[in-house]
Amino acid sequence: MRSRMLFVTPCIGLLAFGVFFSGIESPTPDNAPSIVNKTRSFEVLGVQRGPQEVKLTLKNNYPKTVTAFQISIGDNFTITEELIFAELSDIGIRPQEMVVKTYPLPLSLLQNPSVNVIIKAIVLDDGTGDGDVLAFEDIKAARVGEEIQIRRTLKKLHEFINSGESNVTRLRNEVSASLNASDSHTLKEVLEIEPAGVINRHSNSRLSDNLKRGLENGRQNALRKISEIENLGHPAEEFVKLKNTYKRILTRL
Repeated sequence: MRSRMLFVTPCIGLLAFGVFFSGIESPTPDNAPSIVNKTRSFEVLGVQRGPQEVKLTLKNNYPKTVTAFQISIGDNFTITEELIFAELSDIGIRPQEMVVKTYPLPLSLLQNPSVNVIIKAIVLDDGTGDGDVLAFEDIKAARVGEEIQIRRTLKKLHEFINSGESNVTRLRNEVSASLNASDSHTLKEVLEIEPAGVINRHSNSRLSDNLKRGLENGRQNALRKISEIENLGHPAEEFVKLKNTYKRILTRL
């Protein structure tokens, strides 16, 4: 069973009583968006508003690597930066590392002189996190959806490679069928990965919207990769590489 601890070590005492961090509002220049940071150590070093975008300079002050974070701009525009599924071996925002992120403003806010930016939650490389507990669970739910699709694809890749087949069309069809499994079958896989069922907090009999989002992202990515490999001259070697990449990603989850 995976760890369900949501915050870093300094707040263990608060968690015992169910108290969550409410956020710190940072002072900003008159022409800059206001910042509310619900994390303790994902620092906002700078914020600038352009004609159609917001630019944030962020720093990871945690002792561990940040592998995902979620922010919102205004009331209805939420952005999740998911870094754990990158194909690179070195992923995430490392301790003391700074990053600059630019996000487009939604049309509803282009003419609004006042824009609020909320740093909602982060996830660390050990699966723990900090910030808003519901935002944290949303990130984790989407991850489970993508993880399920990676596991399904990996199983079909293993069978394909070991059989010595070369019919990529058949592989793609088999992978597609596996990725489109029924909700009831998927729910069983969810409960194998997250036995406590916390990910599916709205109901024990249906998949959450965020989990479905992860399933769809994972489905699109897997089918796209297979189509790309199909167009290459040496697909067998590339399928082995994809298999190894997926296995490496699973070790992070």
